[in-house]
Amino acid sequence: MGGELYESKSFLSFIRSLDPQNKLGTQRNDLSQNPCLHKSGGVKCNLHGTSIVEIRLENLNLSGVIDADALCMLQKLEVLSLERNLIHGTIPSSISNCTRLWYLNLSSNSLSGRVPWTLTKLKYLKSLDISNNHFTPIGPHIKQEFKHVYKYSMEPISLQRDGHLNTTEQDEQAAAPPSEFSDKTSNNLLFTMMPLYLSIGFLLMFLY
Repeated sequence: MGGELYESKSFLSFIRSLDPQNKLGTQRNDLSQNPCLHKSGGVKCNLHGTSIVEIRLENLNLSGVIDADALCMLQKLEVLSLERNLIHGTIPSSISNCTRLWYLNLSSNSLSGRVPWTLTKLKYLKSLDISNNHFTPIGPHIKQEFKHVYKYSMEPISLQRDGHLNTTEQDEQAAAPPSEFSDKTSNNLLFTMMPLYLSIGFLLMFLY
């Protein structure tokens, strides 16, 4: 019973920070509302119903911050997906204490700051997606540390000083006119019209 109460307290503390407007309608002060026993939406537990192993709260307009200290008290947590919300702040370095995580998706939020190098301590991590946020540029040494991750995406949204998105080299190439194609088209048109020009020239010579 003590372990289940501890799970409930940690989970509710995490939810309070993540969902300050209570979009989820959580009974925040009722520790007897065990998320495993009451089958809270977006939460999966182990077979015994004593420990949370998966949290998926996606596209729910959650606008708070990540309380990793409370989150990582859920010692059996393996999956965390908070994609497509309005979560701000940073990724806390203490998220490395969620030692069993193998799937982490924080994409399409409003997170900012530096990506903590402590993420590399998650030795079971196989899938990581922190794309479409506002992180500072990520150094190659951190990317190298994620070579053990099977699938990851961490490209930040890069903003210029005037607030406009930087155009990638690929986009610039796509937008540029295809000069080689244009040259070929011009040459083909010239060869097509050549007989007509010659015919007109002979006709004029004959008339005069």
